[in-house]
Amino acid sequence: MFTPPPSPLPFAQRPPLESAPSSSSSLTVPSPSPSPSPSPPPTPSRSSSHQHIPSCSTHHAKLKTARRTRWTILLVPAVLILITASTRYLSHPAALDVFSGYRPSDYDSWADSLTDWKFHEHRTGHQRREPEPQQGQQVSSFSASTAASVPSAALSGSLSASVVSSGSTPTSTTVVANVPTVPAQTPVLPTPFPQPFDNLEQNFSTQGCQAFFLNMLQAEDFRSCRPFSLLLQNSYAFSEAQENVTAMNAIIWGTCNTTIDEETCAANMASYLGQLKSNCSKEISNNFQAVIDAVTGLEAYTLMRTAACQTDATANTYCFIDAIRNTNPSDLYFYNLPLGYKVSNSSTPTCDACTKTLLGLYDQARGNLTALQQNYESAAQFAQKTCGSDYVALVNGAKQFRGTARGYTAGVALLSVAVVMSLL
Repeated sequence: MFTPPPSPLPFAQRPPLESAPSSSSSLTVPSPSPSPSPSPPPTPSRSSSHQHIPSCSTHHAKLKTARRTRWTILLVPAVLILITASTRYLSHPAALDVFSGYRPSDYDSWADSLTDWKFHEHRTGHQRREPEPQQGQQVSSFSASTAASVPSAALSGSLSASVVSSGSTPTSTTVVANVPTVPAQTPVLPTPFPQPFDNLEQNFSTQGCQAFFLNMLQAEDFRSCRPFSLLLQNSYAFSEAQENVTAMNAIIWGTCNTTIDEETCAANMASYLGQLKSNCSKEISNNFQAVIDAVTGLEAYTLMRTAACQTDATANTYCFIDAIRNTNPSDLYFYNLPLGYKVSNSSTPTCDACTKTLLGLYDQARGNLTALQQNYESAAQFAQKTCGSDYVALVNGAKQFRGTARGYTAGVALLSVAVVMSLL
């Protein structure tokens, strides 16, 4: 009996493989034999891993670009600031003076300086004196409160000067038009010669200090030295004498030509300074003004004697008398620097040779005087702004330091530019 063969099983579709041999077909007929165990899932091939690399590279490139952009935003303004600062110090155009503390106050001067981009010119050739007044014309005079010699109690911080204009009624005897020259022979000196602390308030803290102070003022070896450093701020008679330029000329001659030689006077002042510090230590601690002024004046005796005796070689006049006679009292401020007073920022120095020489003396002596150390730098910077960069020396080689700083700033600017370029 014939038995038909069994019907074939229905076709089954195998799951697609990642890669298959070219000889195999996608449709297979299962074998009647048992199926082999399922194969493990295929591992990602090398080609599939390469498909992820481009996306990672793009992400890192975006991060790098973002970092560069961020550094550029931060560094470019810094570089511009450094370049601007170096340009400000190297060339210093006048237009940038609008940001200075010494900028002009009126609108026209401010507008002119804003549009002036030329380098500063040295202005050491200013005329020192005002034109001589015509015959019969009155000259401005100084009252007893002149900035150079007002009592110390009336001053605080910086000096103040009061000038009577030529168009107003003078409050004191008018000054002669011509400045007297340095006396060729011994002039008639006032008797008694002006002495410091001639209007002293005797409210000392200790009797010992008071006794020593009064004895010092009456001592012949003290009075004979005629200390200009103490007369300038602490003598009412010296202040009153400024109303008469001829009398003041004789007084200045007297301070420069003492009966005791300068070296002995310097030794006397140094001796009195030591005794004053010993006998009046409590007054010094309590800042008793008369004692403090005496200490400062005794310390500055030699320097201020030299300053008082300085002459204008061209006119053969005392520079201090020139400053008093001048209708612009600004030059008088500089004589008070060793006594602890600052130069007023509102003053307008004449930038003459006398003040330049005076500041040169201060530059050489500032290491020995505390008061001068505190005031010289600001005064020198003010004079430099007003009279030119070469008019006066700055403190402790500041010119050399400033030049080094400019070179350093330029170097930093170049280095910063290089860093920015390397990050781009």
